[in-house]
Amino acid sequence: MNISTLINSLVDIRKQKADLAAQIKELNTTEAGLEKDIMHAMTEAGTFRAASDVGHTVNMAKKVHPAIVNWEDFYAYVAETKNFDLIQKRLSGPAFRDRWDQGVAIPGASSSEVWELSITQSRK
Repeated sequence: MNISTLINSLVDIRKQKADLAAQIKELNTTEAGLEKDIMHAMTEAGTFRAASDVGHTVNMAKKVHPAIVNWEDFYAYVAETKNFDLIQKRLSGPAFRDRWDQGVAIPGASSSEVWELSITQSRK
Protein backbone atom coordinates (compact mmCIF):
# COMPACT_ATOMS: atom_id res chain seq x y z
CA MET A 1 0.00 0.00 0.00
CA ASN A 2 1.17 3.50 -0.68
CA ILE A 3 1.15 6.26 1.96
CA SER A 4 -1.97 7.94 0.53
CA THR A 5 -3.95 4.71 0.74
CA LEU A 6 -2.72 4.11 4.28
CA ILE A 7 -3.72 7.64 5.33
CA ASN A 8 -7.16 7.25 3.78
CA SER A 9 -7.59 3.93 5.58
CA LEU A 10 -6.59 5.56 8.86
CA VAL A 11 -9.11 8.36 8.35
CA ASP A 12 -11.81 5.81 7.54
CA ILE A 13 -11.04 3.78 10.68
CA ARG A 14 -11.13 6.92 12.84
CA LYS A 15 -14.52 7.86 11.35
CA GLN A 16 -15.84 4.37 12.06
CA LYS A 17 -14.57 4.67 15.65
CA ALA A 18 -16.22 8.09 16.01
CA ASP A 19 -19.50 6.65 14.72
CA LEU A 20 -19.25 3.75 17.18
CA ALA A 21 -18.39 6.16 20.01
CA ALA A 22 -21.54 8.14 19.20
CA GLN A 23 -23.56 4.92 19.29
CA ILE A 24 -21.97 3.94 22.60
CA LYS A 25 -22.77 7.37 24.04
CA GLU A 26 -26.39 6.95 23.00
CA LEU A 27 -26.51 3.41 24.43
CA ASN A 28 -24.95 4.65 27.70
CA THR A 29 -27.67 7.29 27.97
CA THR A 30 -30.37 4.68 27.36
CA GLU A 31 -28.70 2.31 29.82
CA ALA A 32 -28.55 4.98 32.54
CA GLY A 33 -32.23 5.77 31.99
CA LEU A 34 -33.19 2.11 32.28
CA GLU A 35 -31.13 1.70 35.45
CA LYS A 36 -32.83 4.77 36.92
CA ASP A 37 -36.26 3.43 35.97
CA ILE A 38 -35.48 0.00 37.46
CA MET A 39 -34.20 1.51 40.72
CA HIS A 40 -37.28 3.75 40.91
CA ALA A 41 -39.59 0.76 40.36
CA MET A 42 -37.69 -1.30 42.94
CA THR A 43 -37.85 1.53 45.47
CA GLU A 44 -41.58 1.88 44.87
CA ALA A 45 -41.93 -1.89 45.37
CA GLY A 46 -39.83 -1.73 48.56
CA THR A 47 -37.27 -4.24 47.36
CA PHE A 48 -33.53 -4.31 46.73
CA ARG A 49 -33.59 -7.44 44.57
CA ALA A 50 -35.72 -8.20 41.52
CA ALA A 51 -35.77 -10.61 38.59
CA SER A 52 -37.08 -10.61 35.06
CA ASP A 53 -39.37 -13.25 33.63
CA VAL A 54 -36.40 -14.92 31.91
CA GLY A 55 -34.20 -15.14 34.99
CA HIS A 56 -32.07 -11.97 34.95
CA THR A 57 -31.59 -10.74 38.51
CA VAL A 58 -30.67 -7.25 39.69
CA ASN A 59 -29.55 -6.11 43.11
CA MET A 60 -29.66 -2.53 44.29
CA ALA A 61 -27.06 -1.46 46.85
CA LYS A 62 -25.96 1.86 48.27
CA LYS A 63 -22.25 2.61 47.79
CA VAL A 64 -20.12 5.44 49.07
CA HIS A 65 -18.43 7.55 46.38
CA PRO A 66 -15.63 9.96 47.29
CA ALA A 67 -15.67 13.68 46.59
CA ILE A 68 -13.06 16.30 47.41
CA VAL A 69 -14.44 19.56 48.80
CA ASN A 70 -11.06 21.11 49.66
CA TRP A 71 -7.98 19.93 47.77
CA GLU A 72 -5.54 21.83 50.01
CA ASP A 73 -6.84 20.09 53.14
CA PHE A 74 -6.90 16.75 51.37
CA TYR A 75 -3.30 17.00 50.12
CA ALA A 76 -2.12 18.19 53.54
CA TYR A 77 -3.79 15.15 55.14
CA VAL A 78 -2.21 12.75 52.62
CA ALA A 79 1.24 14.31 53.09
CA GLU A 80 0.97 14.22 56.88
CA THR A 81 -0.37 10.68 57.18
CA LYS A 82 1.40 9.25 54.12
CA ASN A 83 -1.89 7.65 53.06
CA PHE A 84 -0.95 7.81 49.39
CA ASP A 85 -3.27 4.91 48.62
CA LEU A 86 -6.06 7.51 48.60
CA ILE A 87 -4.65 8.87 45.35
CA GLN A 88 -4.72 7.13 41.98
CA LYS A 89 -1.12 6.78 40.89
CA ARG A 90 -0.69 8.44 37.51
CA LEU A 91 1.51 11.28 36.38
CA SER A 92 -0.04 14.29 34.73
CA GLY A 93 1.50 14.36 31.25
CA PRO A 94 1.34 18.15 30.72
CA ALA A 95 2.66 18.97 34.22
CA PHE A 96 5.49 16.43 33.83
CA ARG A 97 6.46 17.73 30.37
CA ASP A 98 6.46 21.36 31.59
CA ARG A 99 8.88 20.53 34.37
CA TRP A 100 10.96 18.21 32.17
CA ASP A 101 11.30 20.94 29.53
CA GLN A 102 12.48 23.35 32.27
CA GLY A 103 15.15 20.86 33.31
CA VAL A 104 13.49 20.02 36.62
CA ALA A 105 14.33 16.50 37.76
CA ILE A 106 11.42 14.65 39.31
CA PRO A 107 12.63 11.94 41.71
CA GLY A 108 11.29 8.50 40.86
CA ALA A 109 10.09 9.52 37.40
CA SER A 110 11.58 9.17 33.95
CA SER A 111 10.54 9.93 30.43
CA SER A 112 10.45 8.01 27.20
CA GLU A 113 9.99 9.28 23.69
CA VAL A 114 7.15 7.85 21.65
CA TRP A 115 6.34 8.78 18.09
CA GLU A 116 2.71 9.79 17.60
CA LEU A 117 0.85 10.49 14.38
CA SER A 118 -1.58 13.38 13.98
CA ILE A 119 -3.79 13.82 10.97
CA THR A 120 -5.58 16.90 9.66
CA GLN A 121 -8.62 16.83 7.43
CA SER A 122 -8.11 18.96 4.35
CA ARG A 123 -10.74 21.58 3.58
CA LYS A 124 -12.30 21.21 0.19
